[in-house]
Order: sequence, then C-alpha cells, then structure tokens
Amino acid sequence: MSPLGWTARLGCGLAVVAVISSCSDPEPRLAPAKRPAAFQPESFPDLTLFVLAGYGLAIEPEPLAVSYAGGTLRRVEVAFQTRPGGTAEDPEMPLRRFARELPPLGWVAEPTEGLSQQWHRGHEHLAIQAGRDGDVTTIRLSLAPADPPPVAR
Repeated sequence: MSPLGWTARLGCGLAVVAVISSCSDPEPRLAPAKRPAAFQPESFPDLTLFVLAGYGLAIEPEPLAVSYAGGTLRRVEVAFQTRPGGTAEDPEMPLRRFARELPPLGWVAEPTEGLSQQWHRGHEHLAIQAGRDGDVTTIRLSLAPADPPPVAR
C-alpha cells in the first residue's frame, strides 16, 4: 500500500475517533443566571430587611435596587417568594416583622388596611405588600422618593 493510502486511512480513522469522542462529551452546563445590573442591594445597608428567612428573590417583576448621588436618590422594586419546598406562612407574619423592625430605623408608619403597609422616612416612601396564593407567600417592597411637597403659589 502506498504512503498516500496509509495517510488516507489514518485520516479517516482519526475522524471516526473524533466523532465518537464528541458523542460522549457531557452536556454543556448552563451559565448561572446573572444578577440584573440594576439590582444592587448592597447599596442599601439600612434596609437589611431584604434578608427574609425562607424566602427567595422572585424574578417577576424584575428586581430593581439602585442608588444615585451618594444615596440621595434611591429606588427599589423587589419581590420575595417562599422558596420551593418551603412552608408558606401567613402573610401577616412578615408584615408584623416589618412593623417591629422599621420604626427603630427611623421609618414612620402611615395608616393602611389589609395586607399592605406604607412607611416614610425623610424624603423616601416605602410600600410593602404581602399575599398568599396556595402554598406561595409573596412580599413586595417598593422604595421611592416621596412626593415633593406642594409648591406654594
């Protein structure tokens, strides 16, 4: 057999080995989900309430936690849900926790009814809503600049 024949056979054999070995490769792993660029909870050291035991970050609505101008303008829109396999709790439980923990941080409660709370501190407004759907308890937090005072005319 000529050297050219051996080269052709060797090339075919290597191609077969490459195809077989590529079939045994493990499935590619998905990259871990990246945190949205606009979610920076570390910018809110005074709102340690983001850590709720037994809850995980909900993906809808997309979490938002941003702070501008050295913290003079802050905005948060985030929802937490009981983790899969966890036990859904009465939505009033986390609301009681907020009612206990927010006043020492300078937050002042506004009158509300039902499963919601409204708070203000300085030039910020914090709204908290709780609910339960089957075995999932959801807590929504919304922090925004308070409405500016009316302009005297």
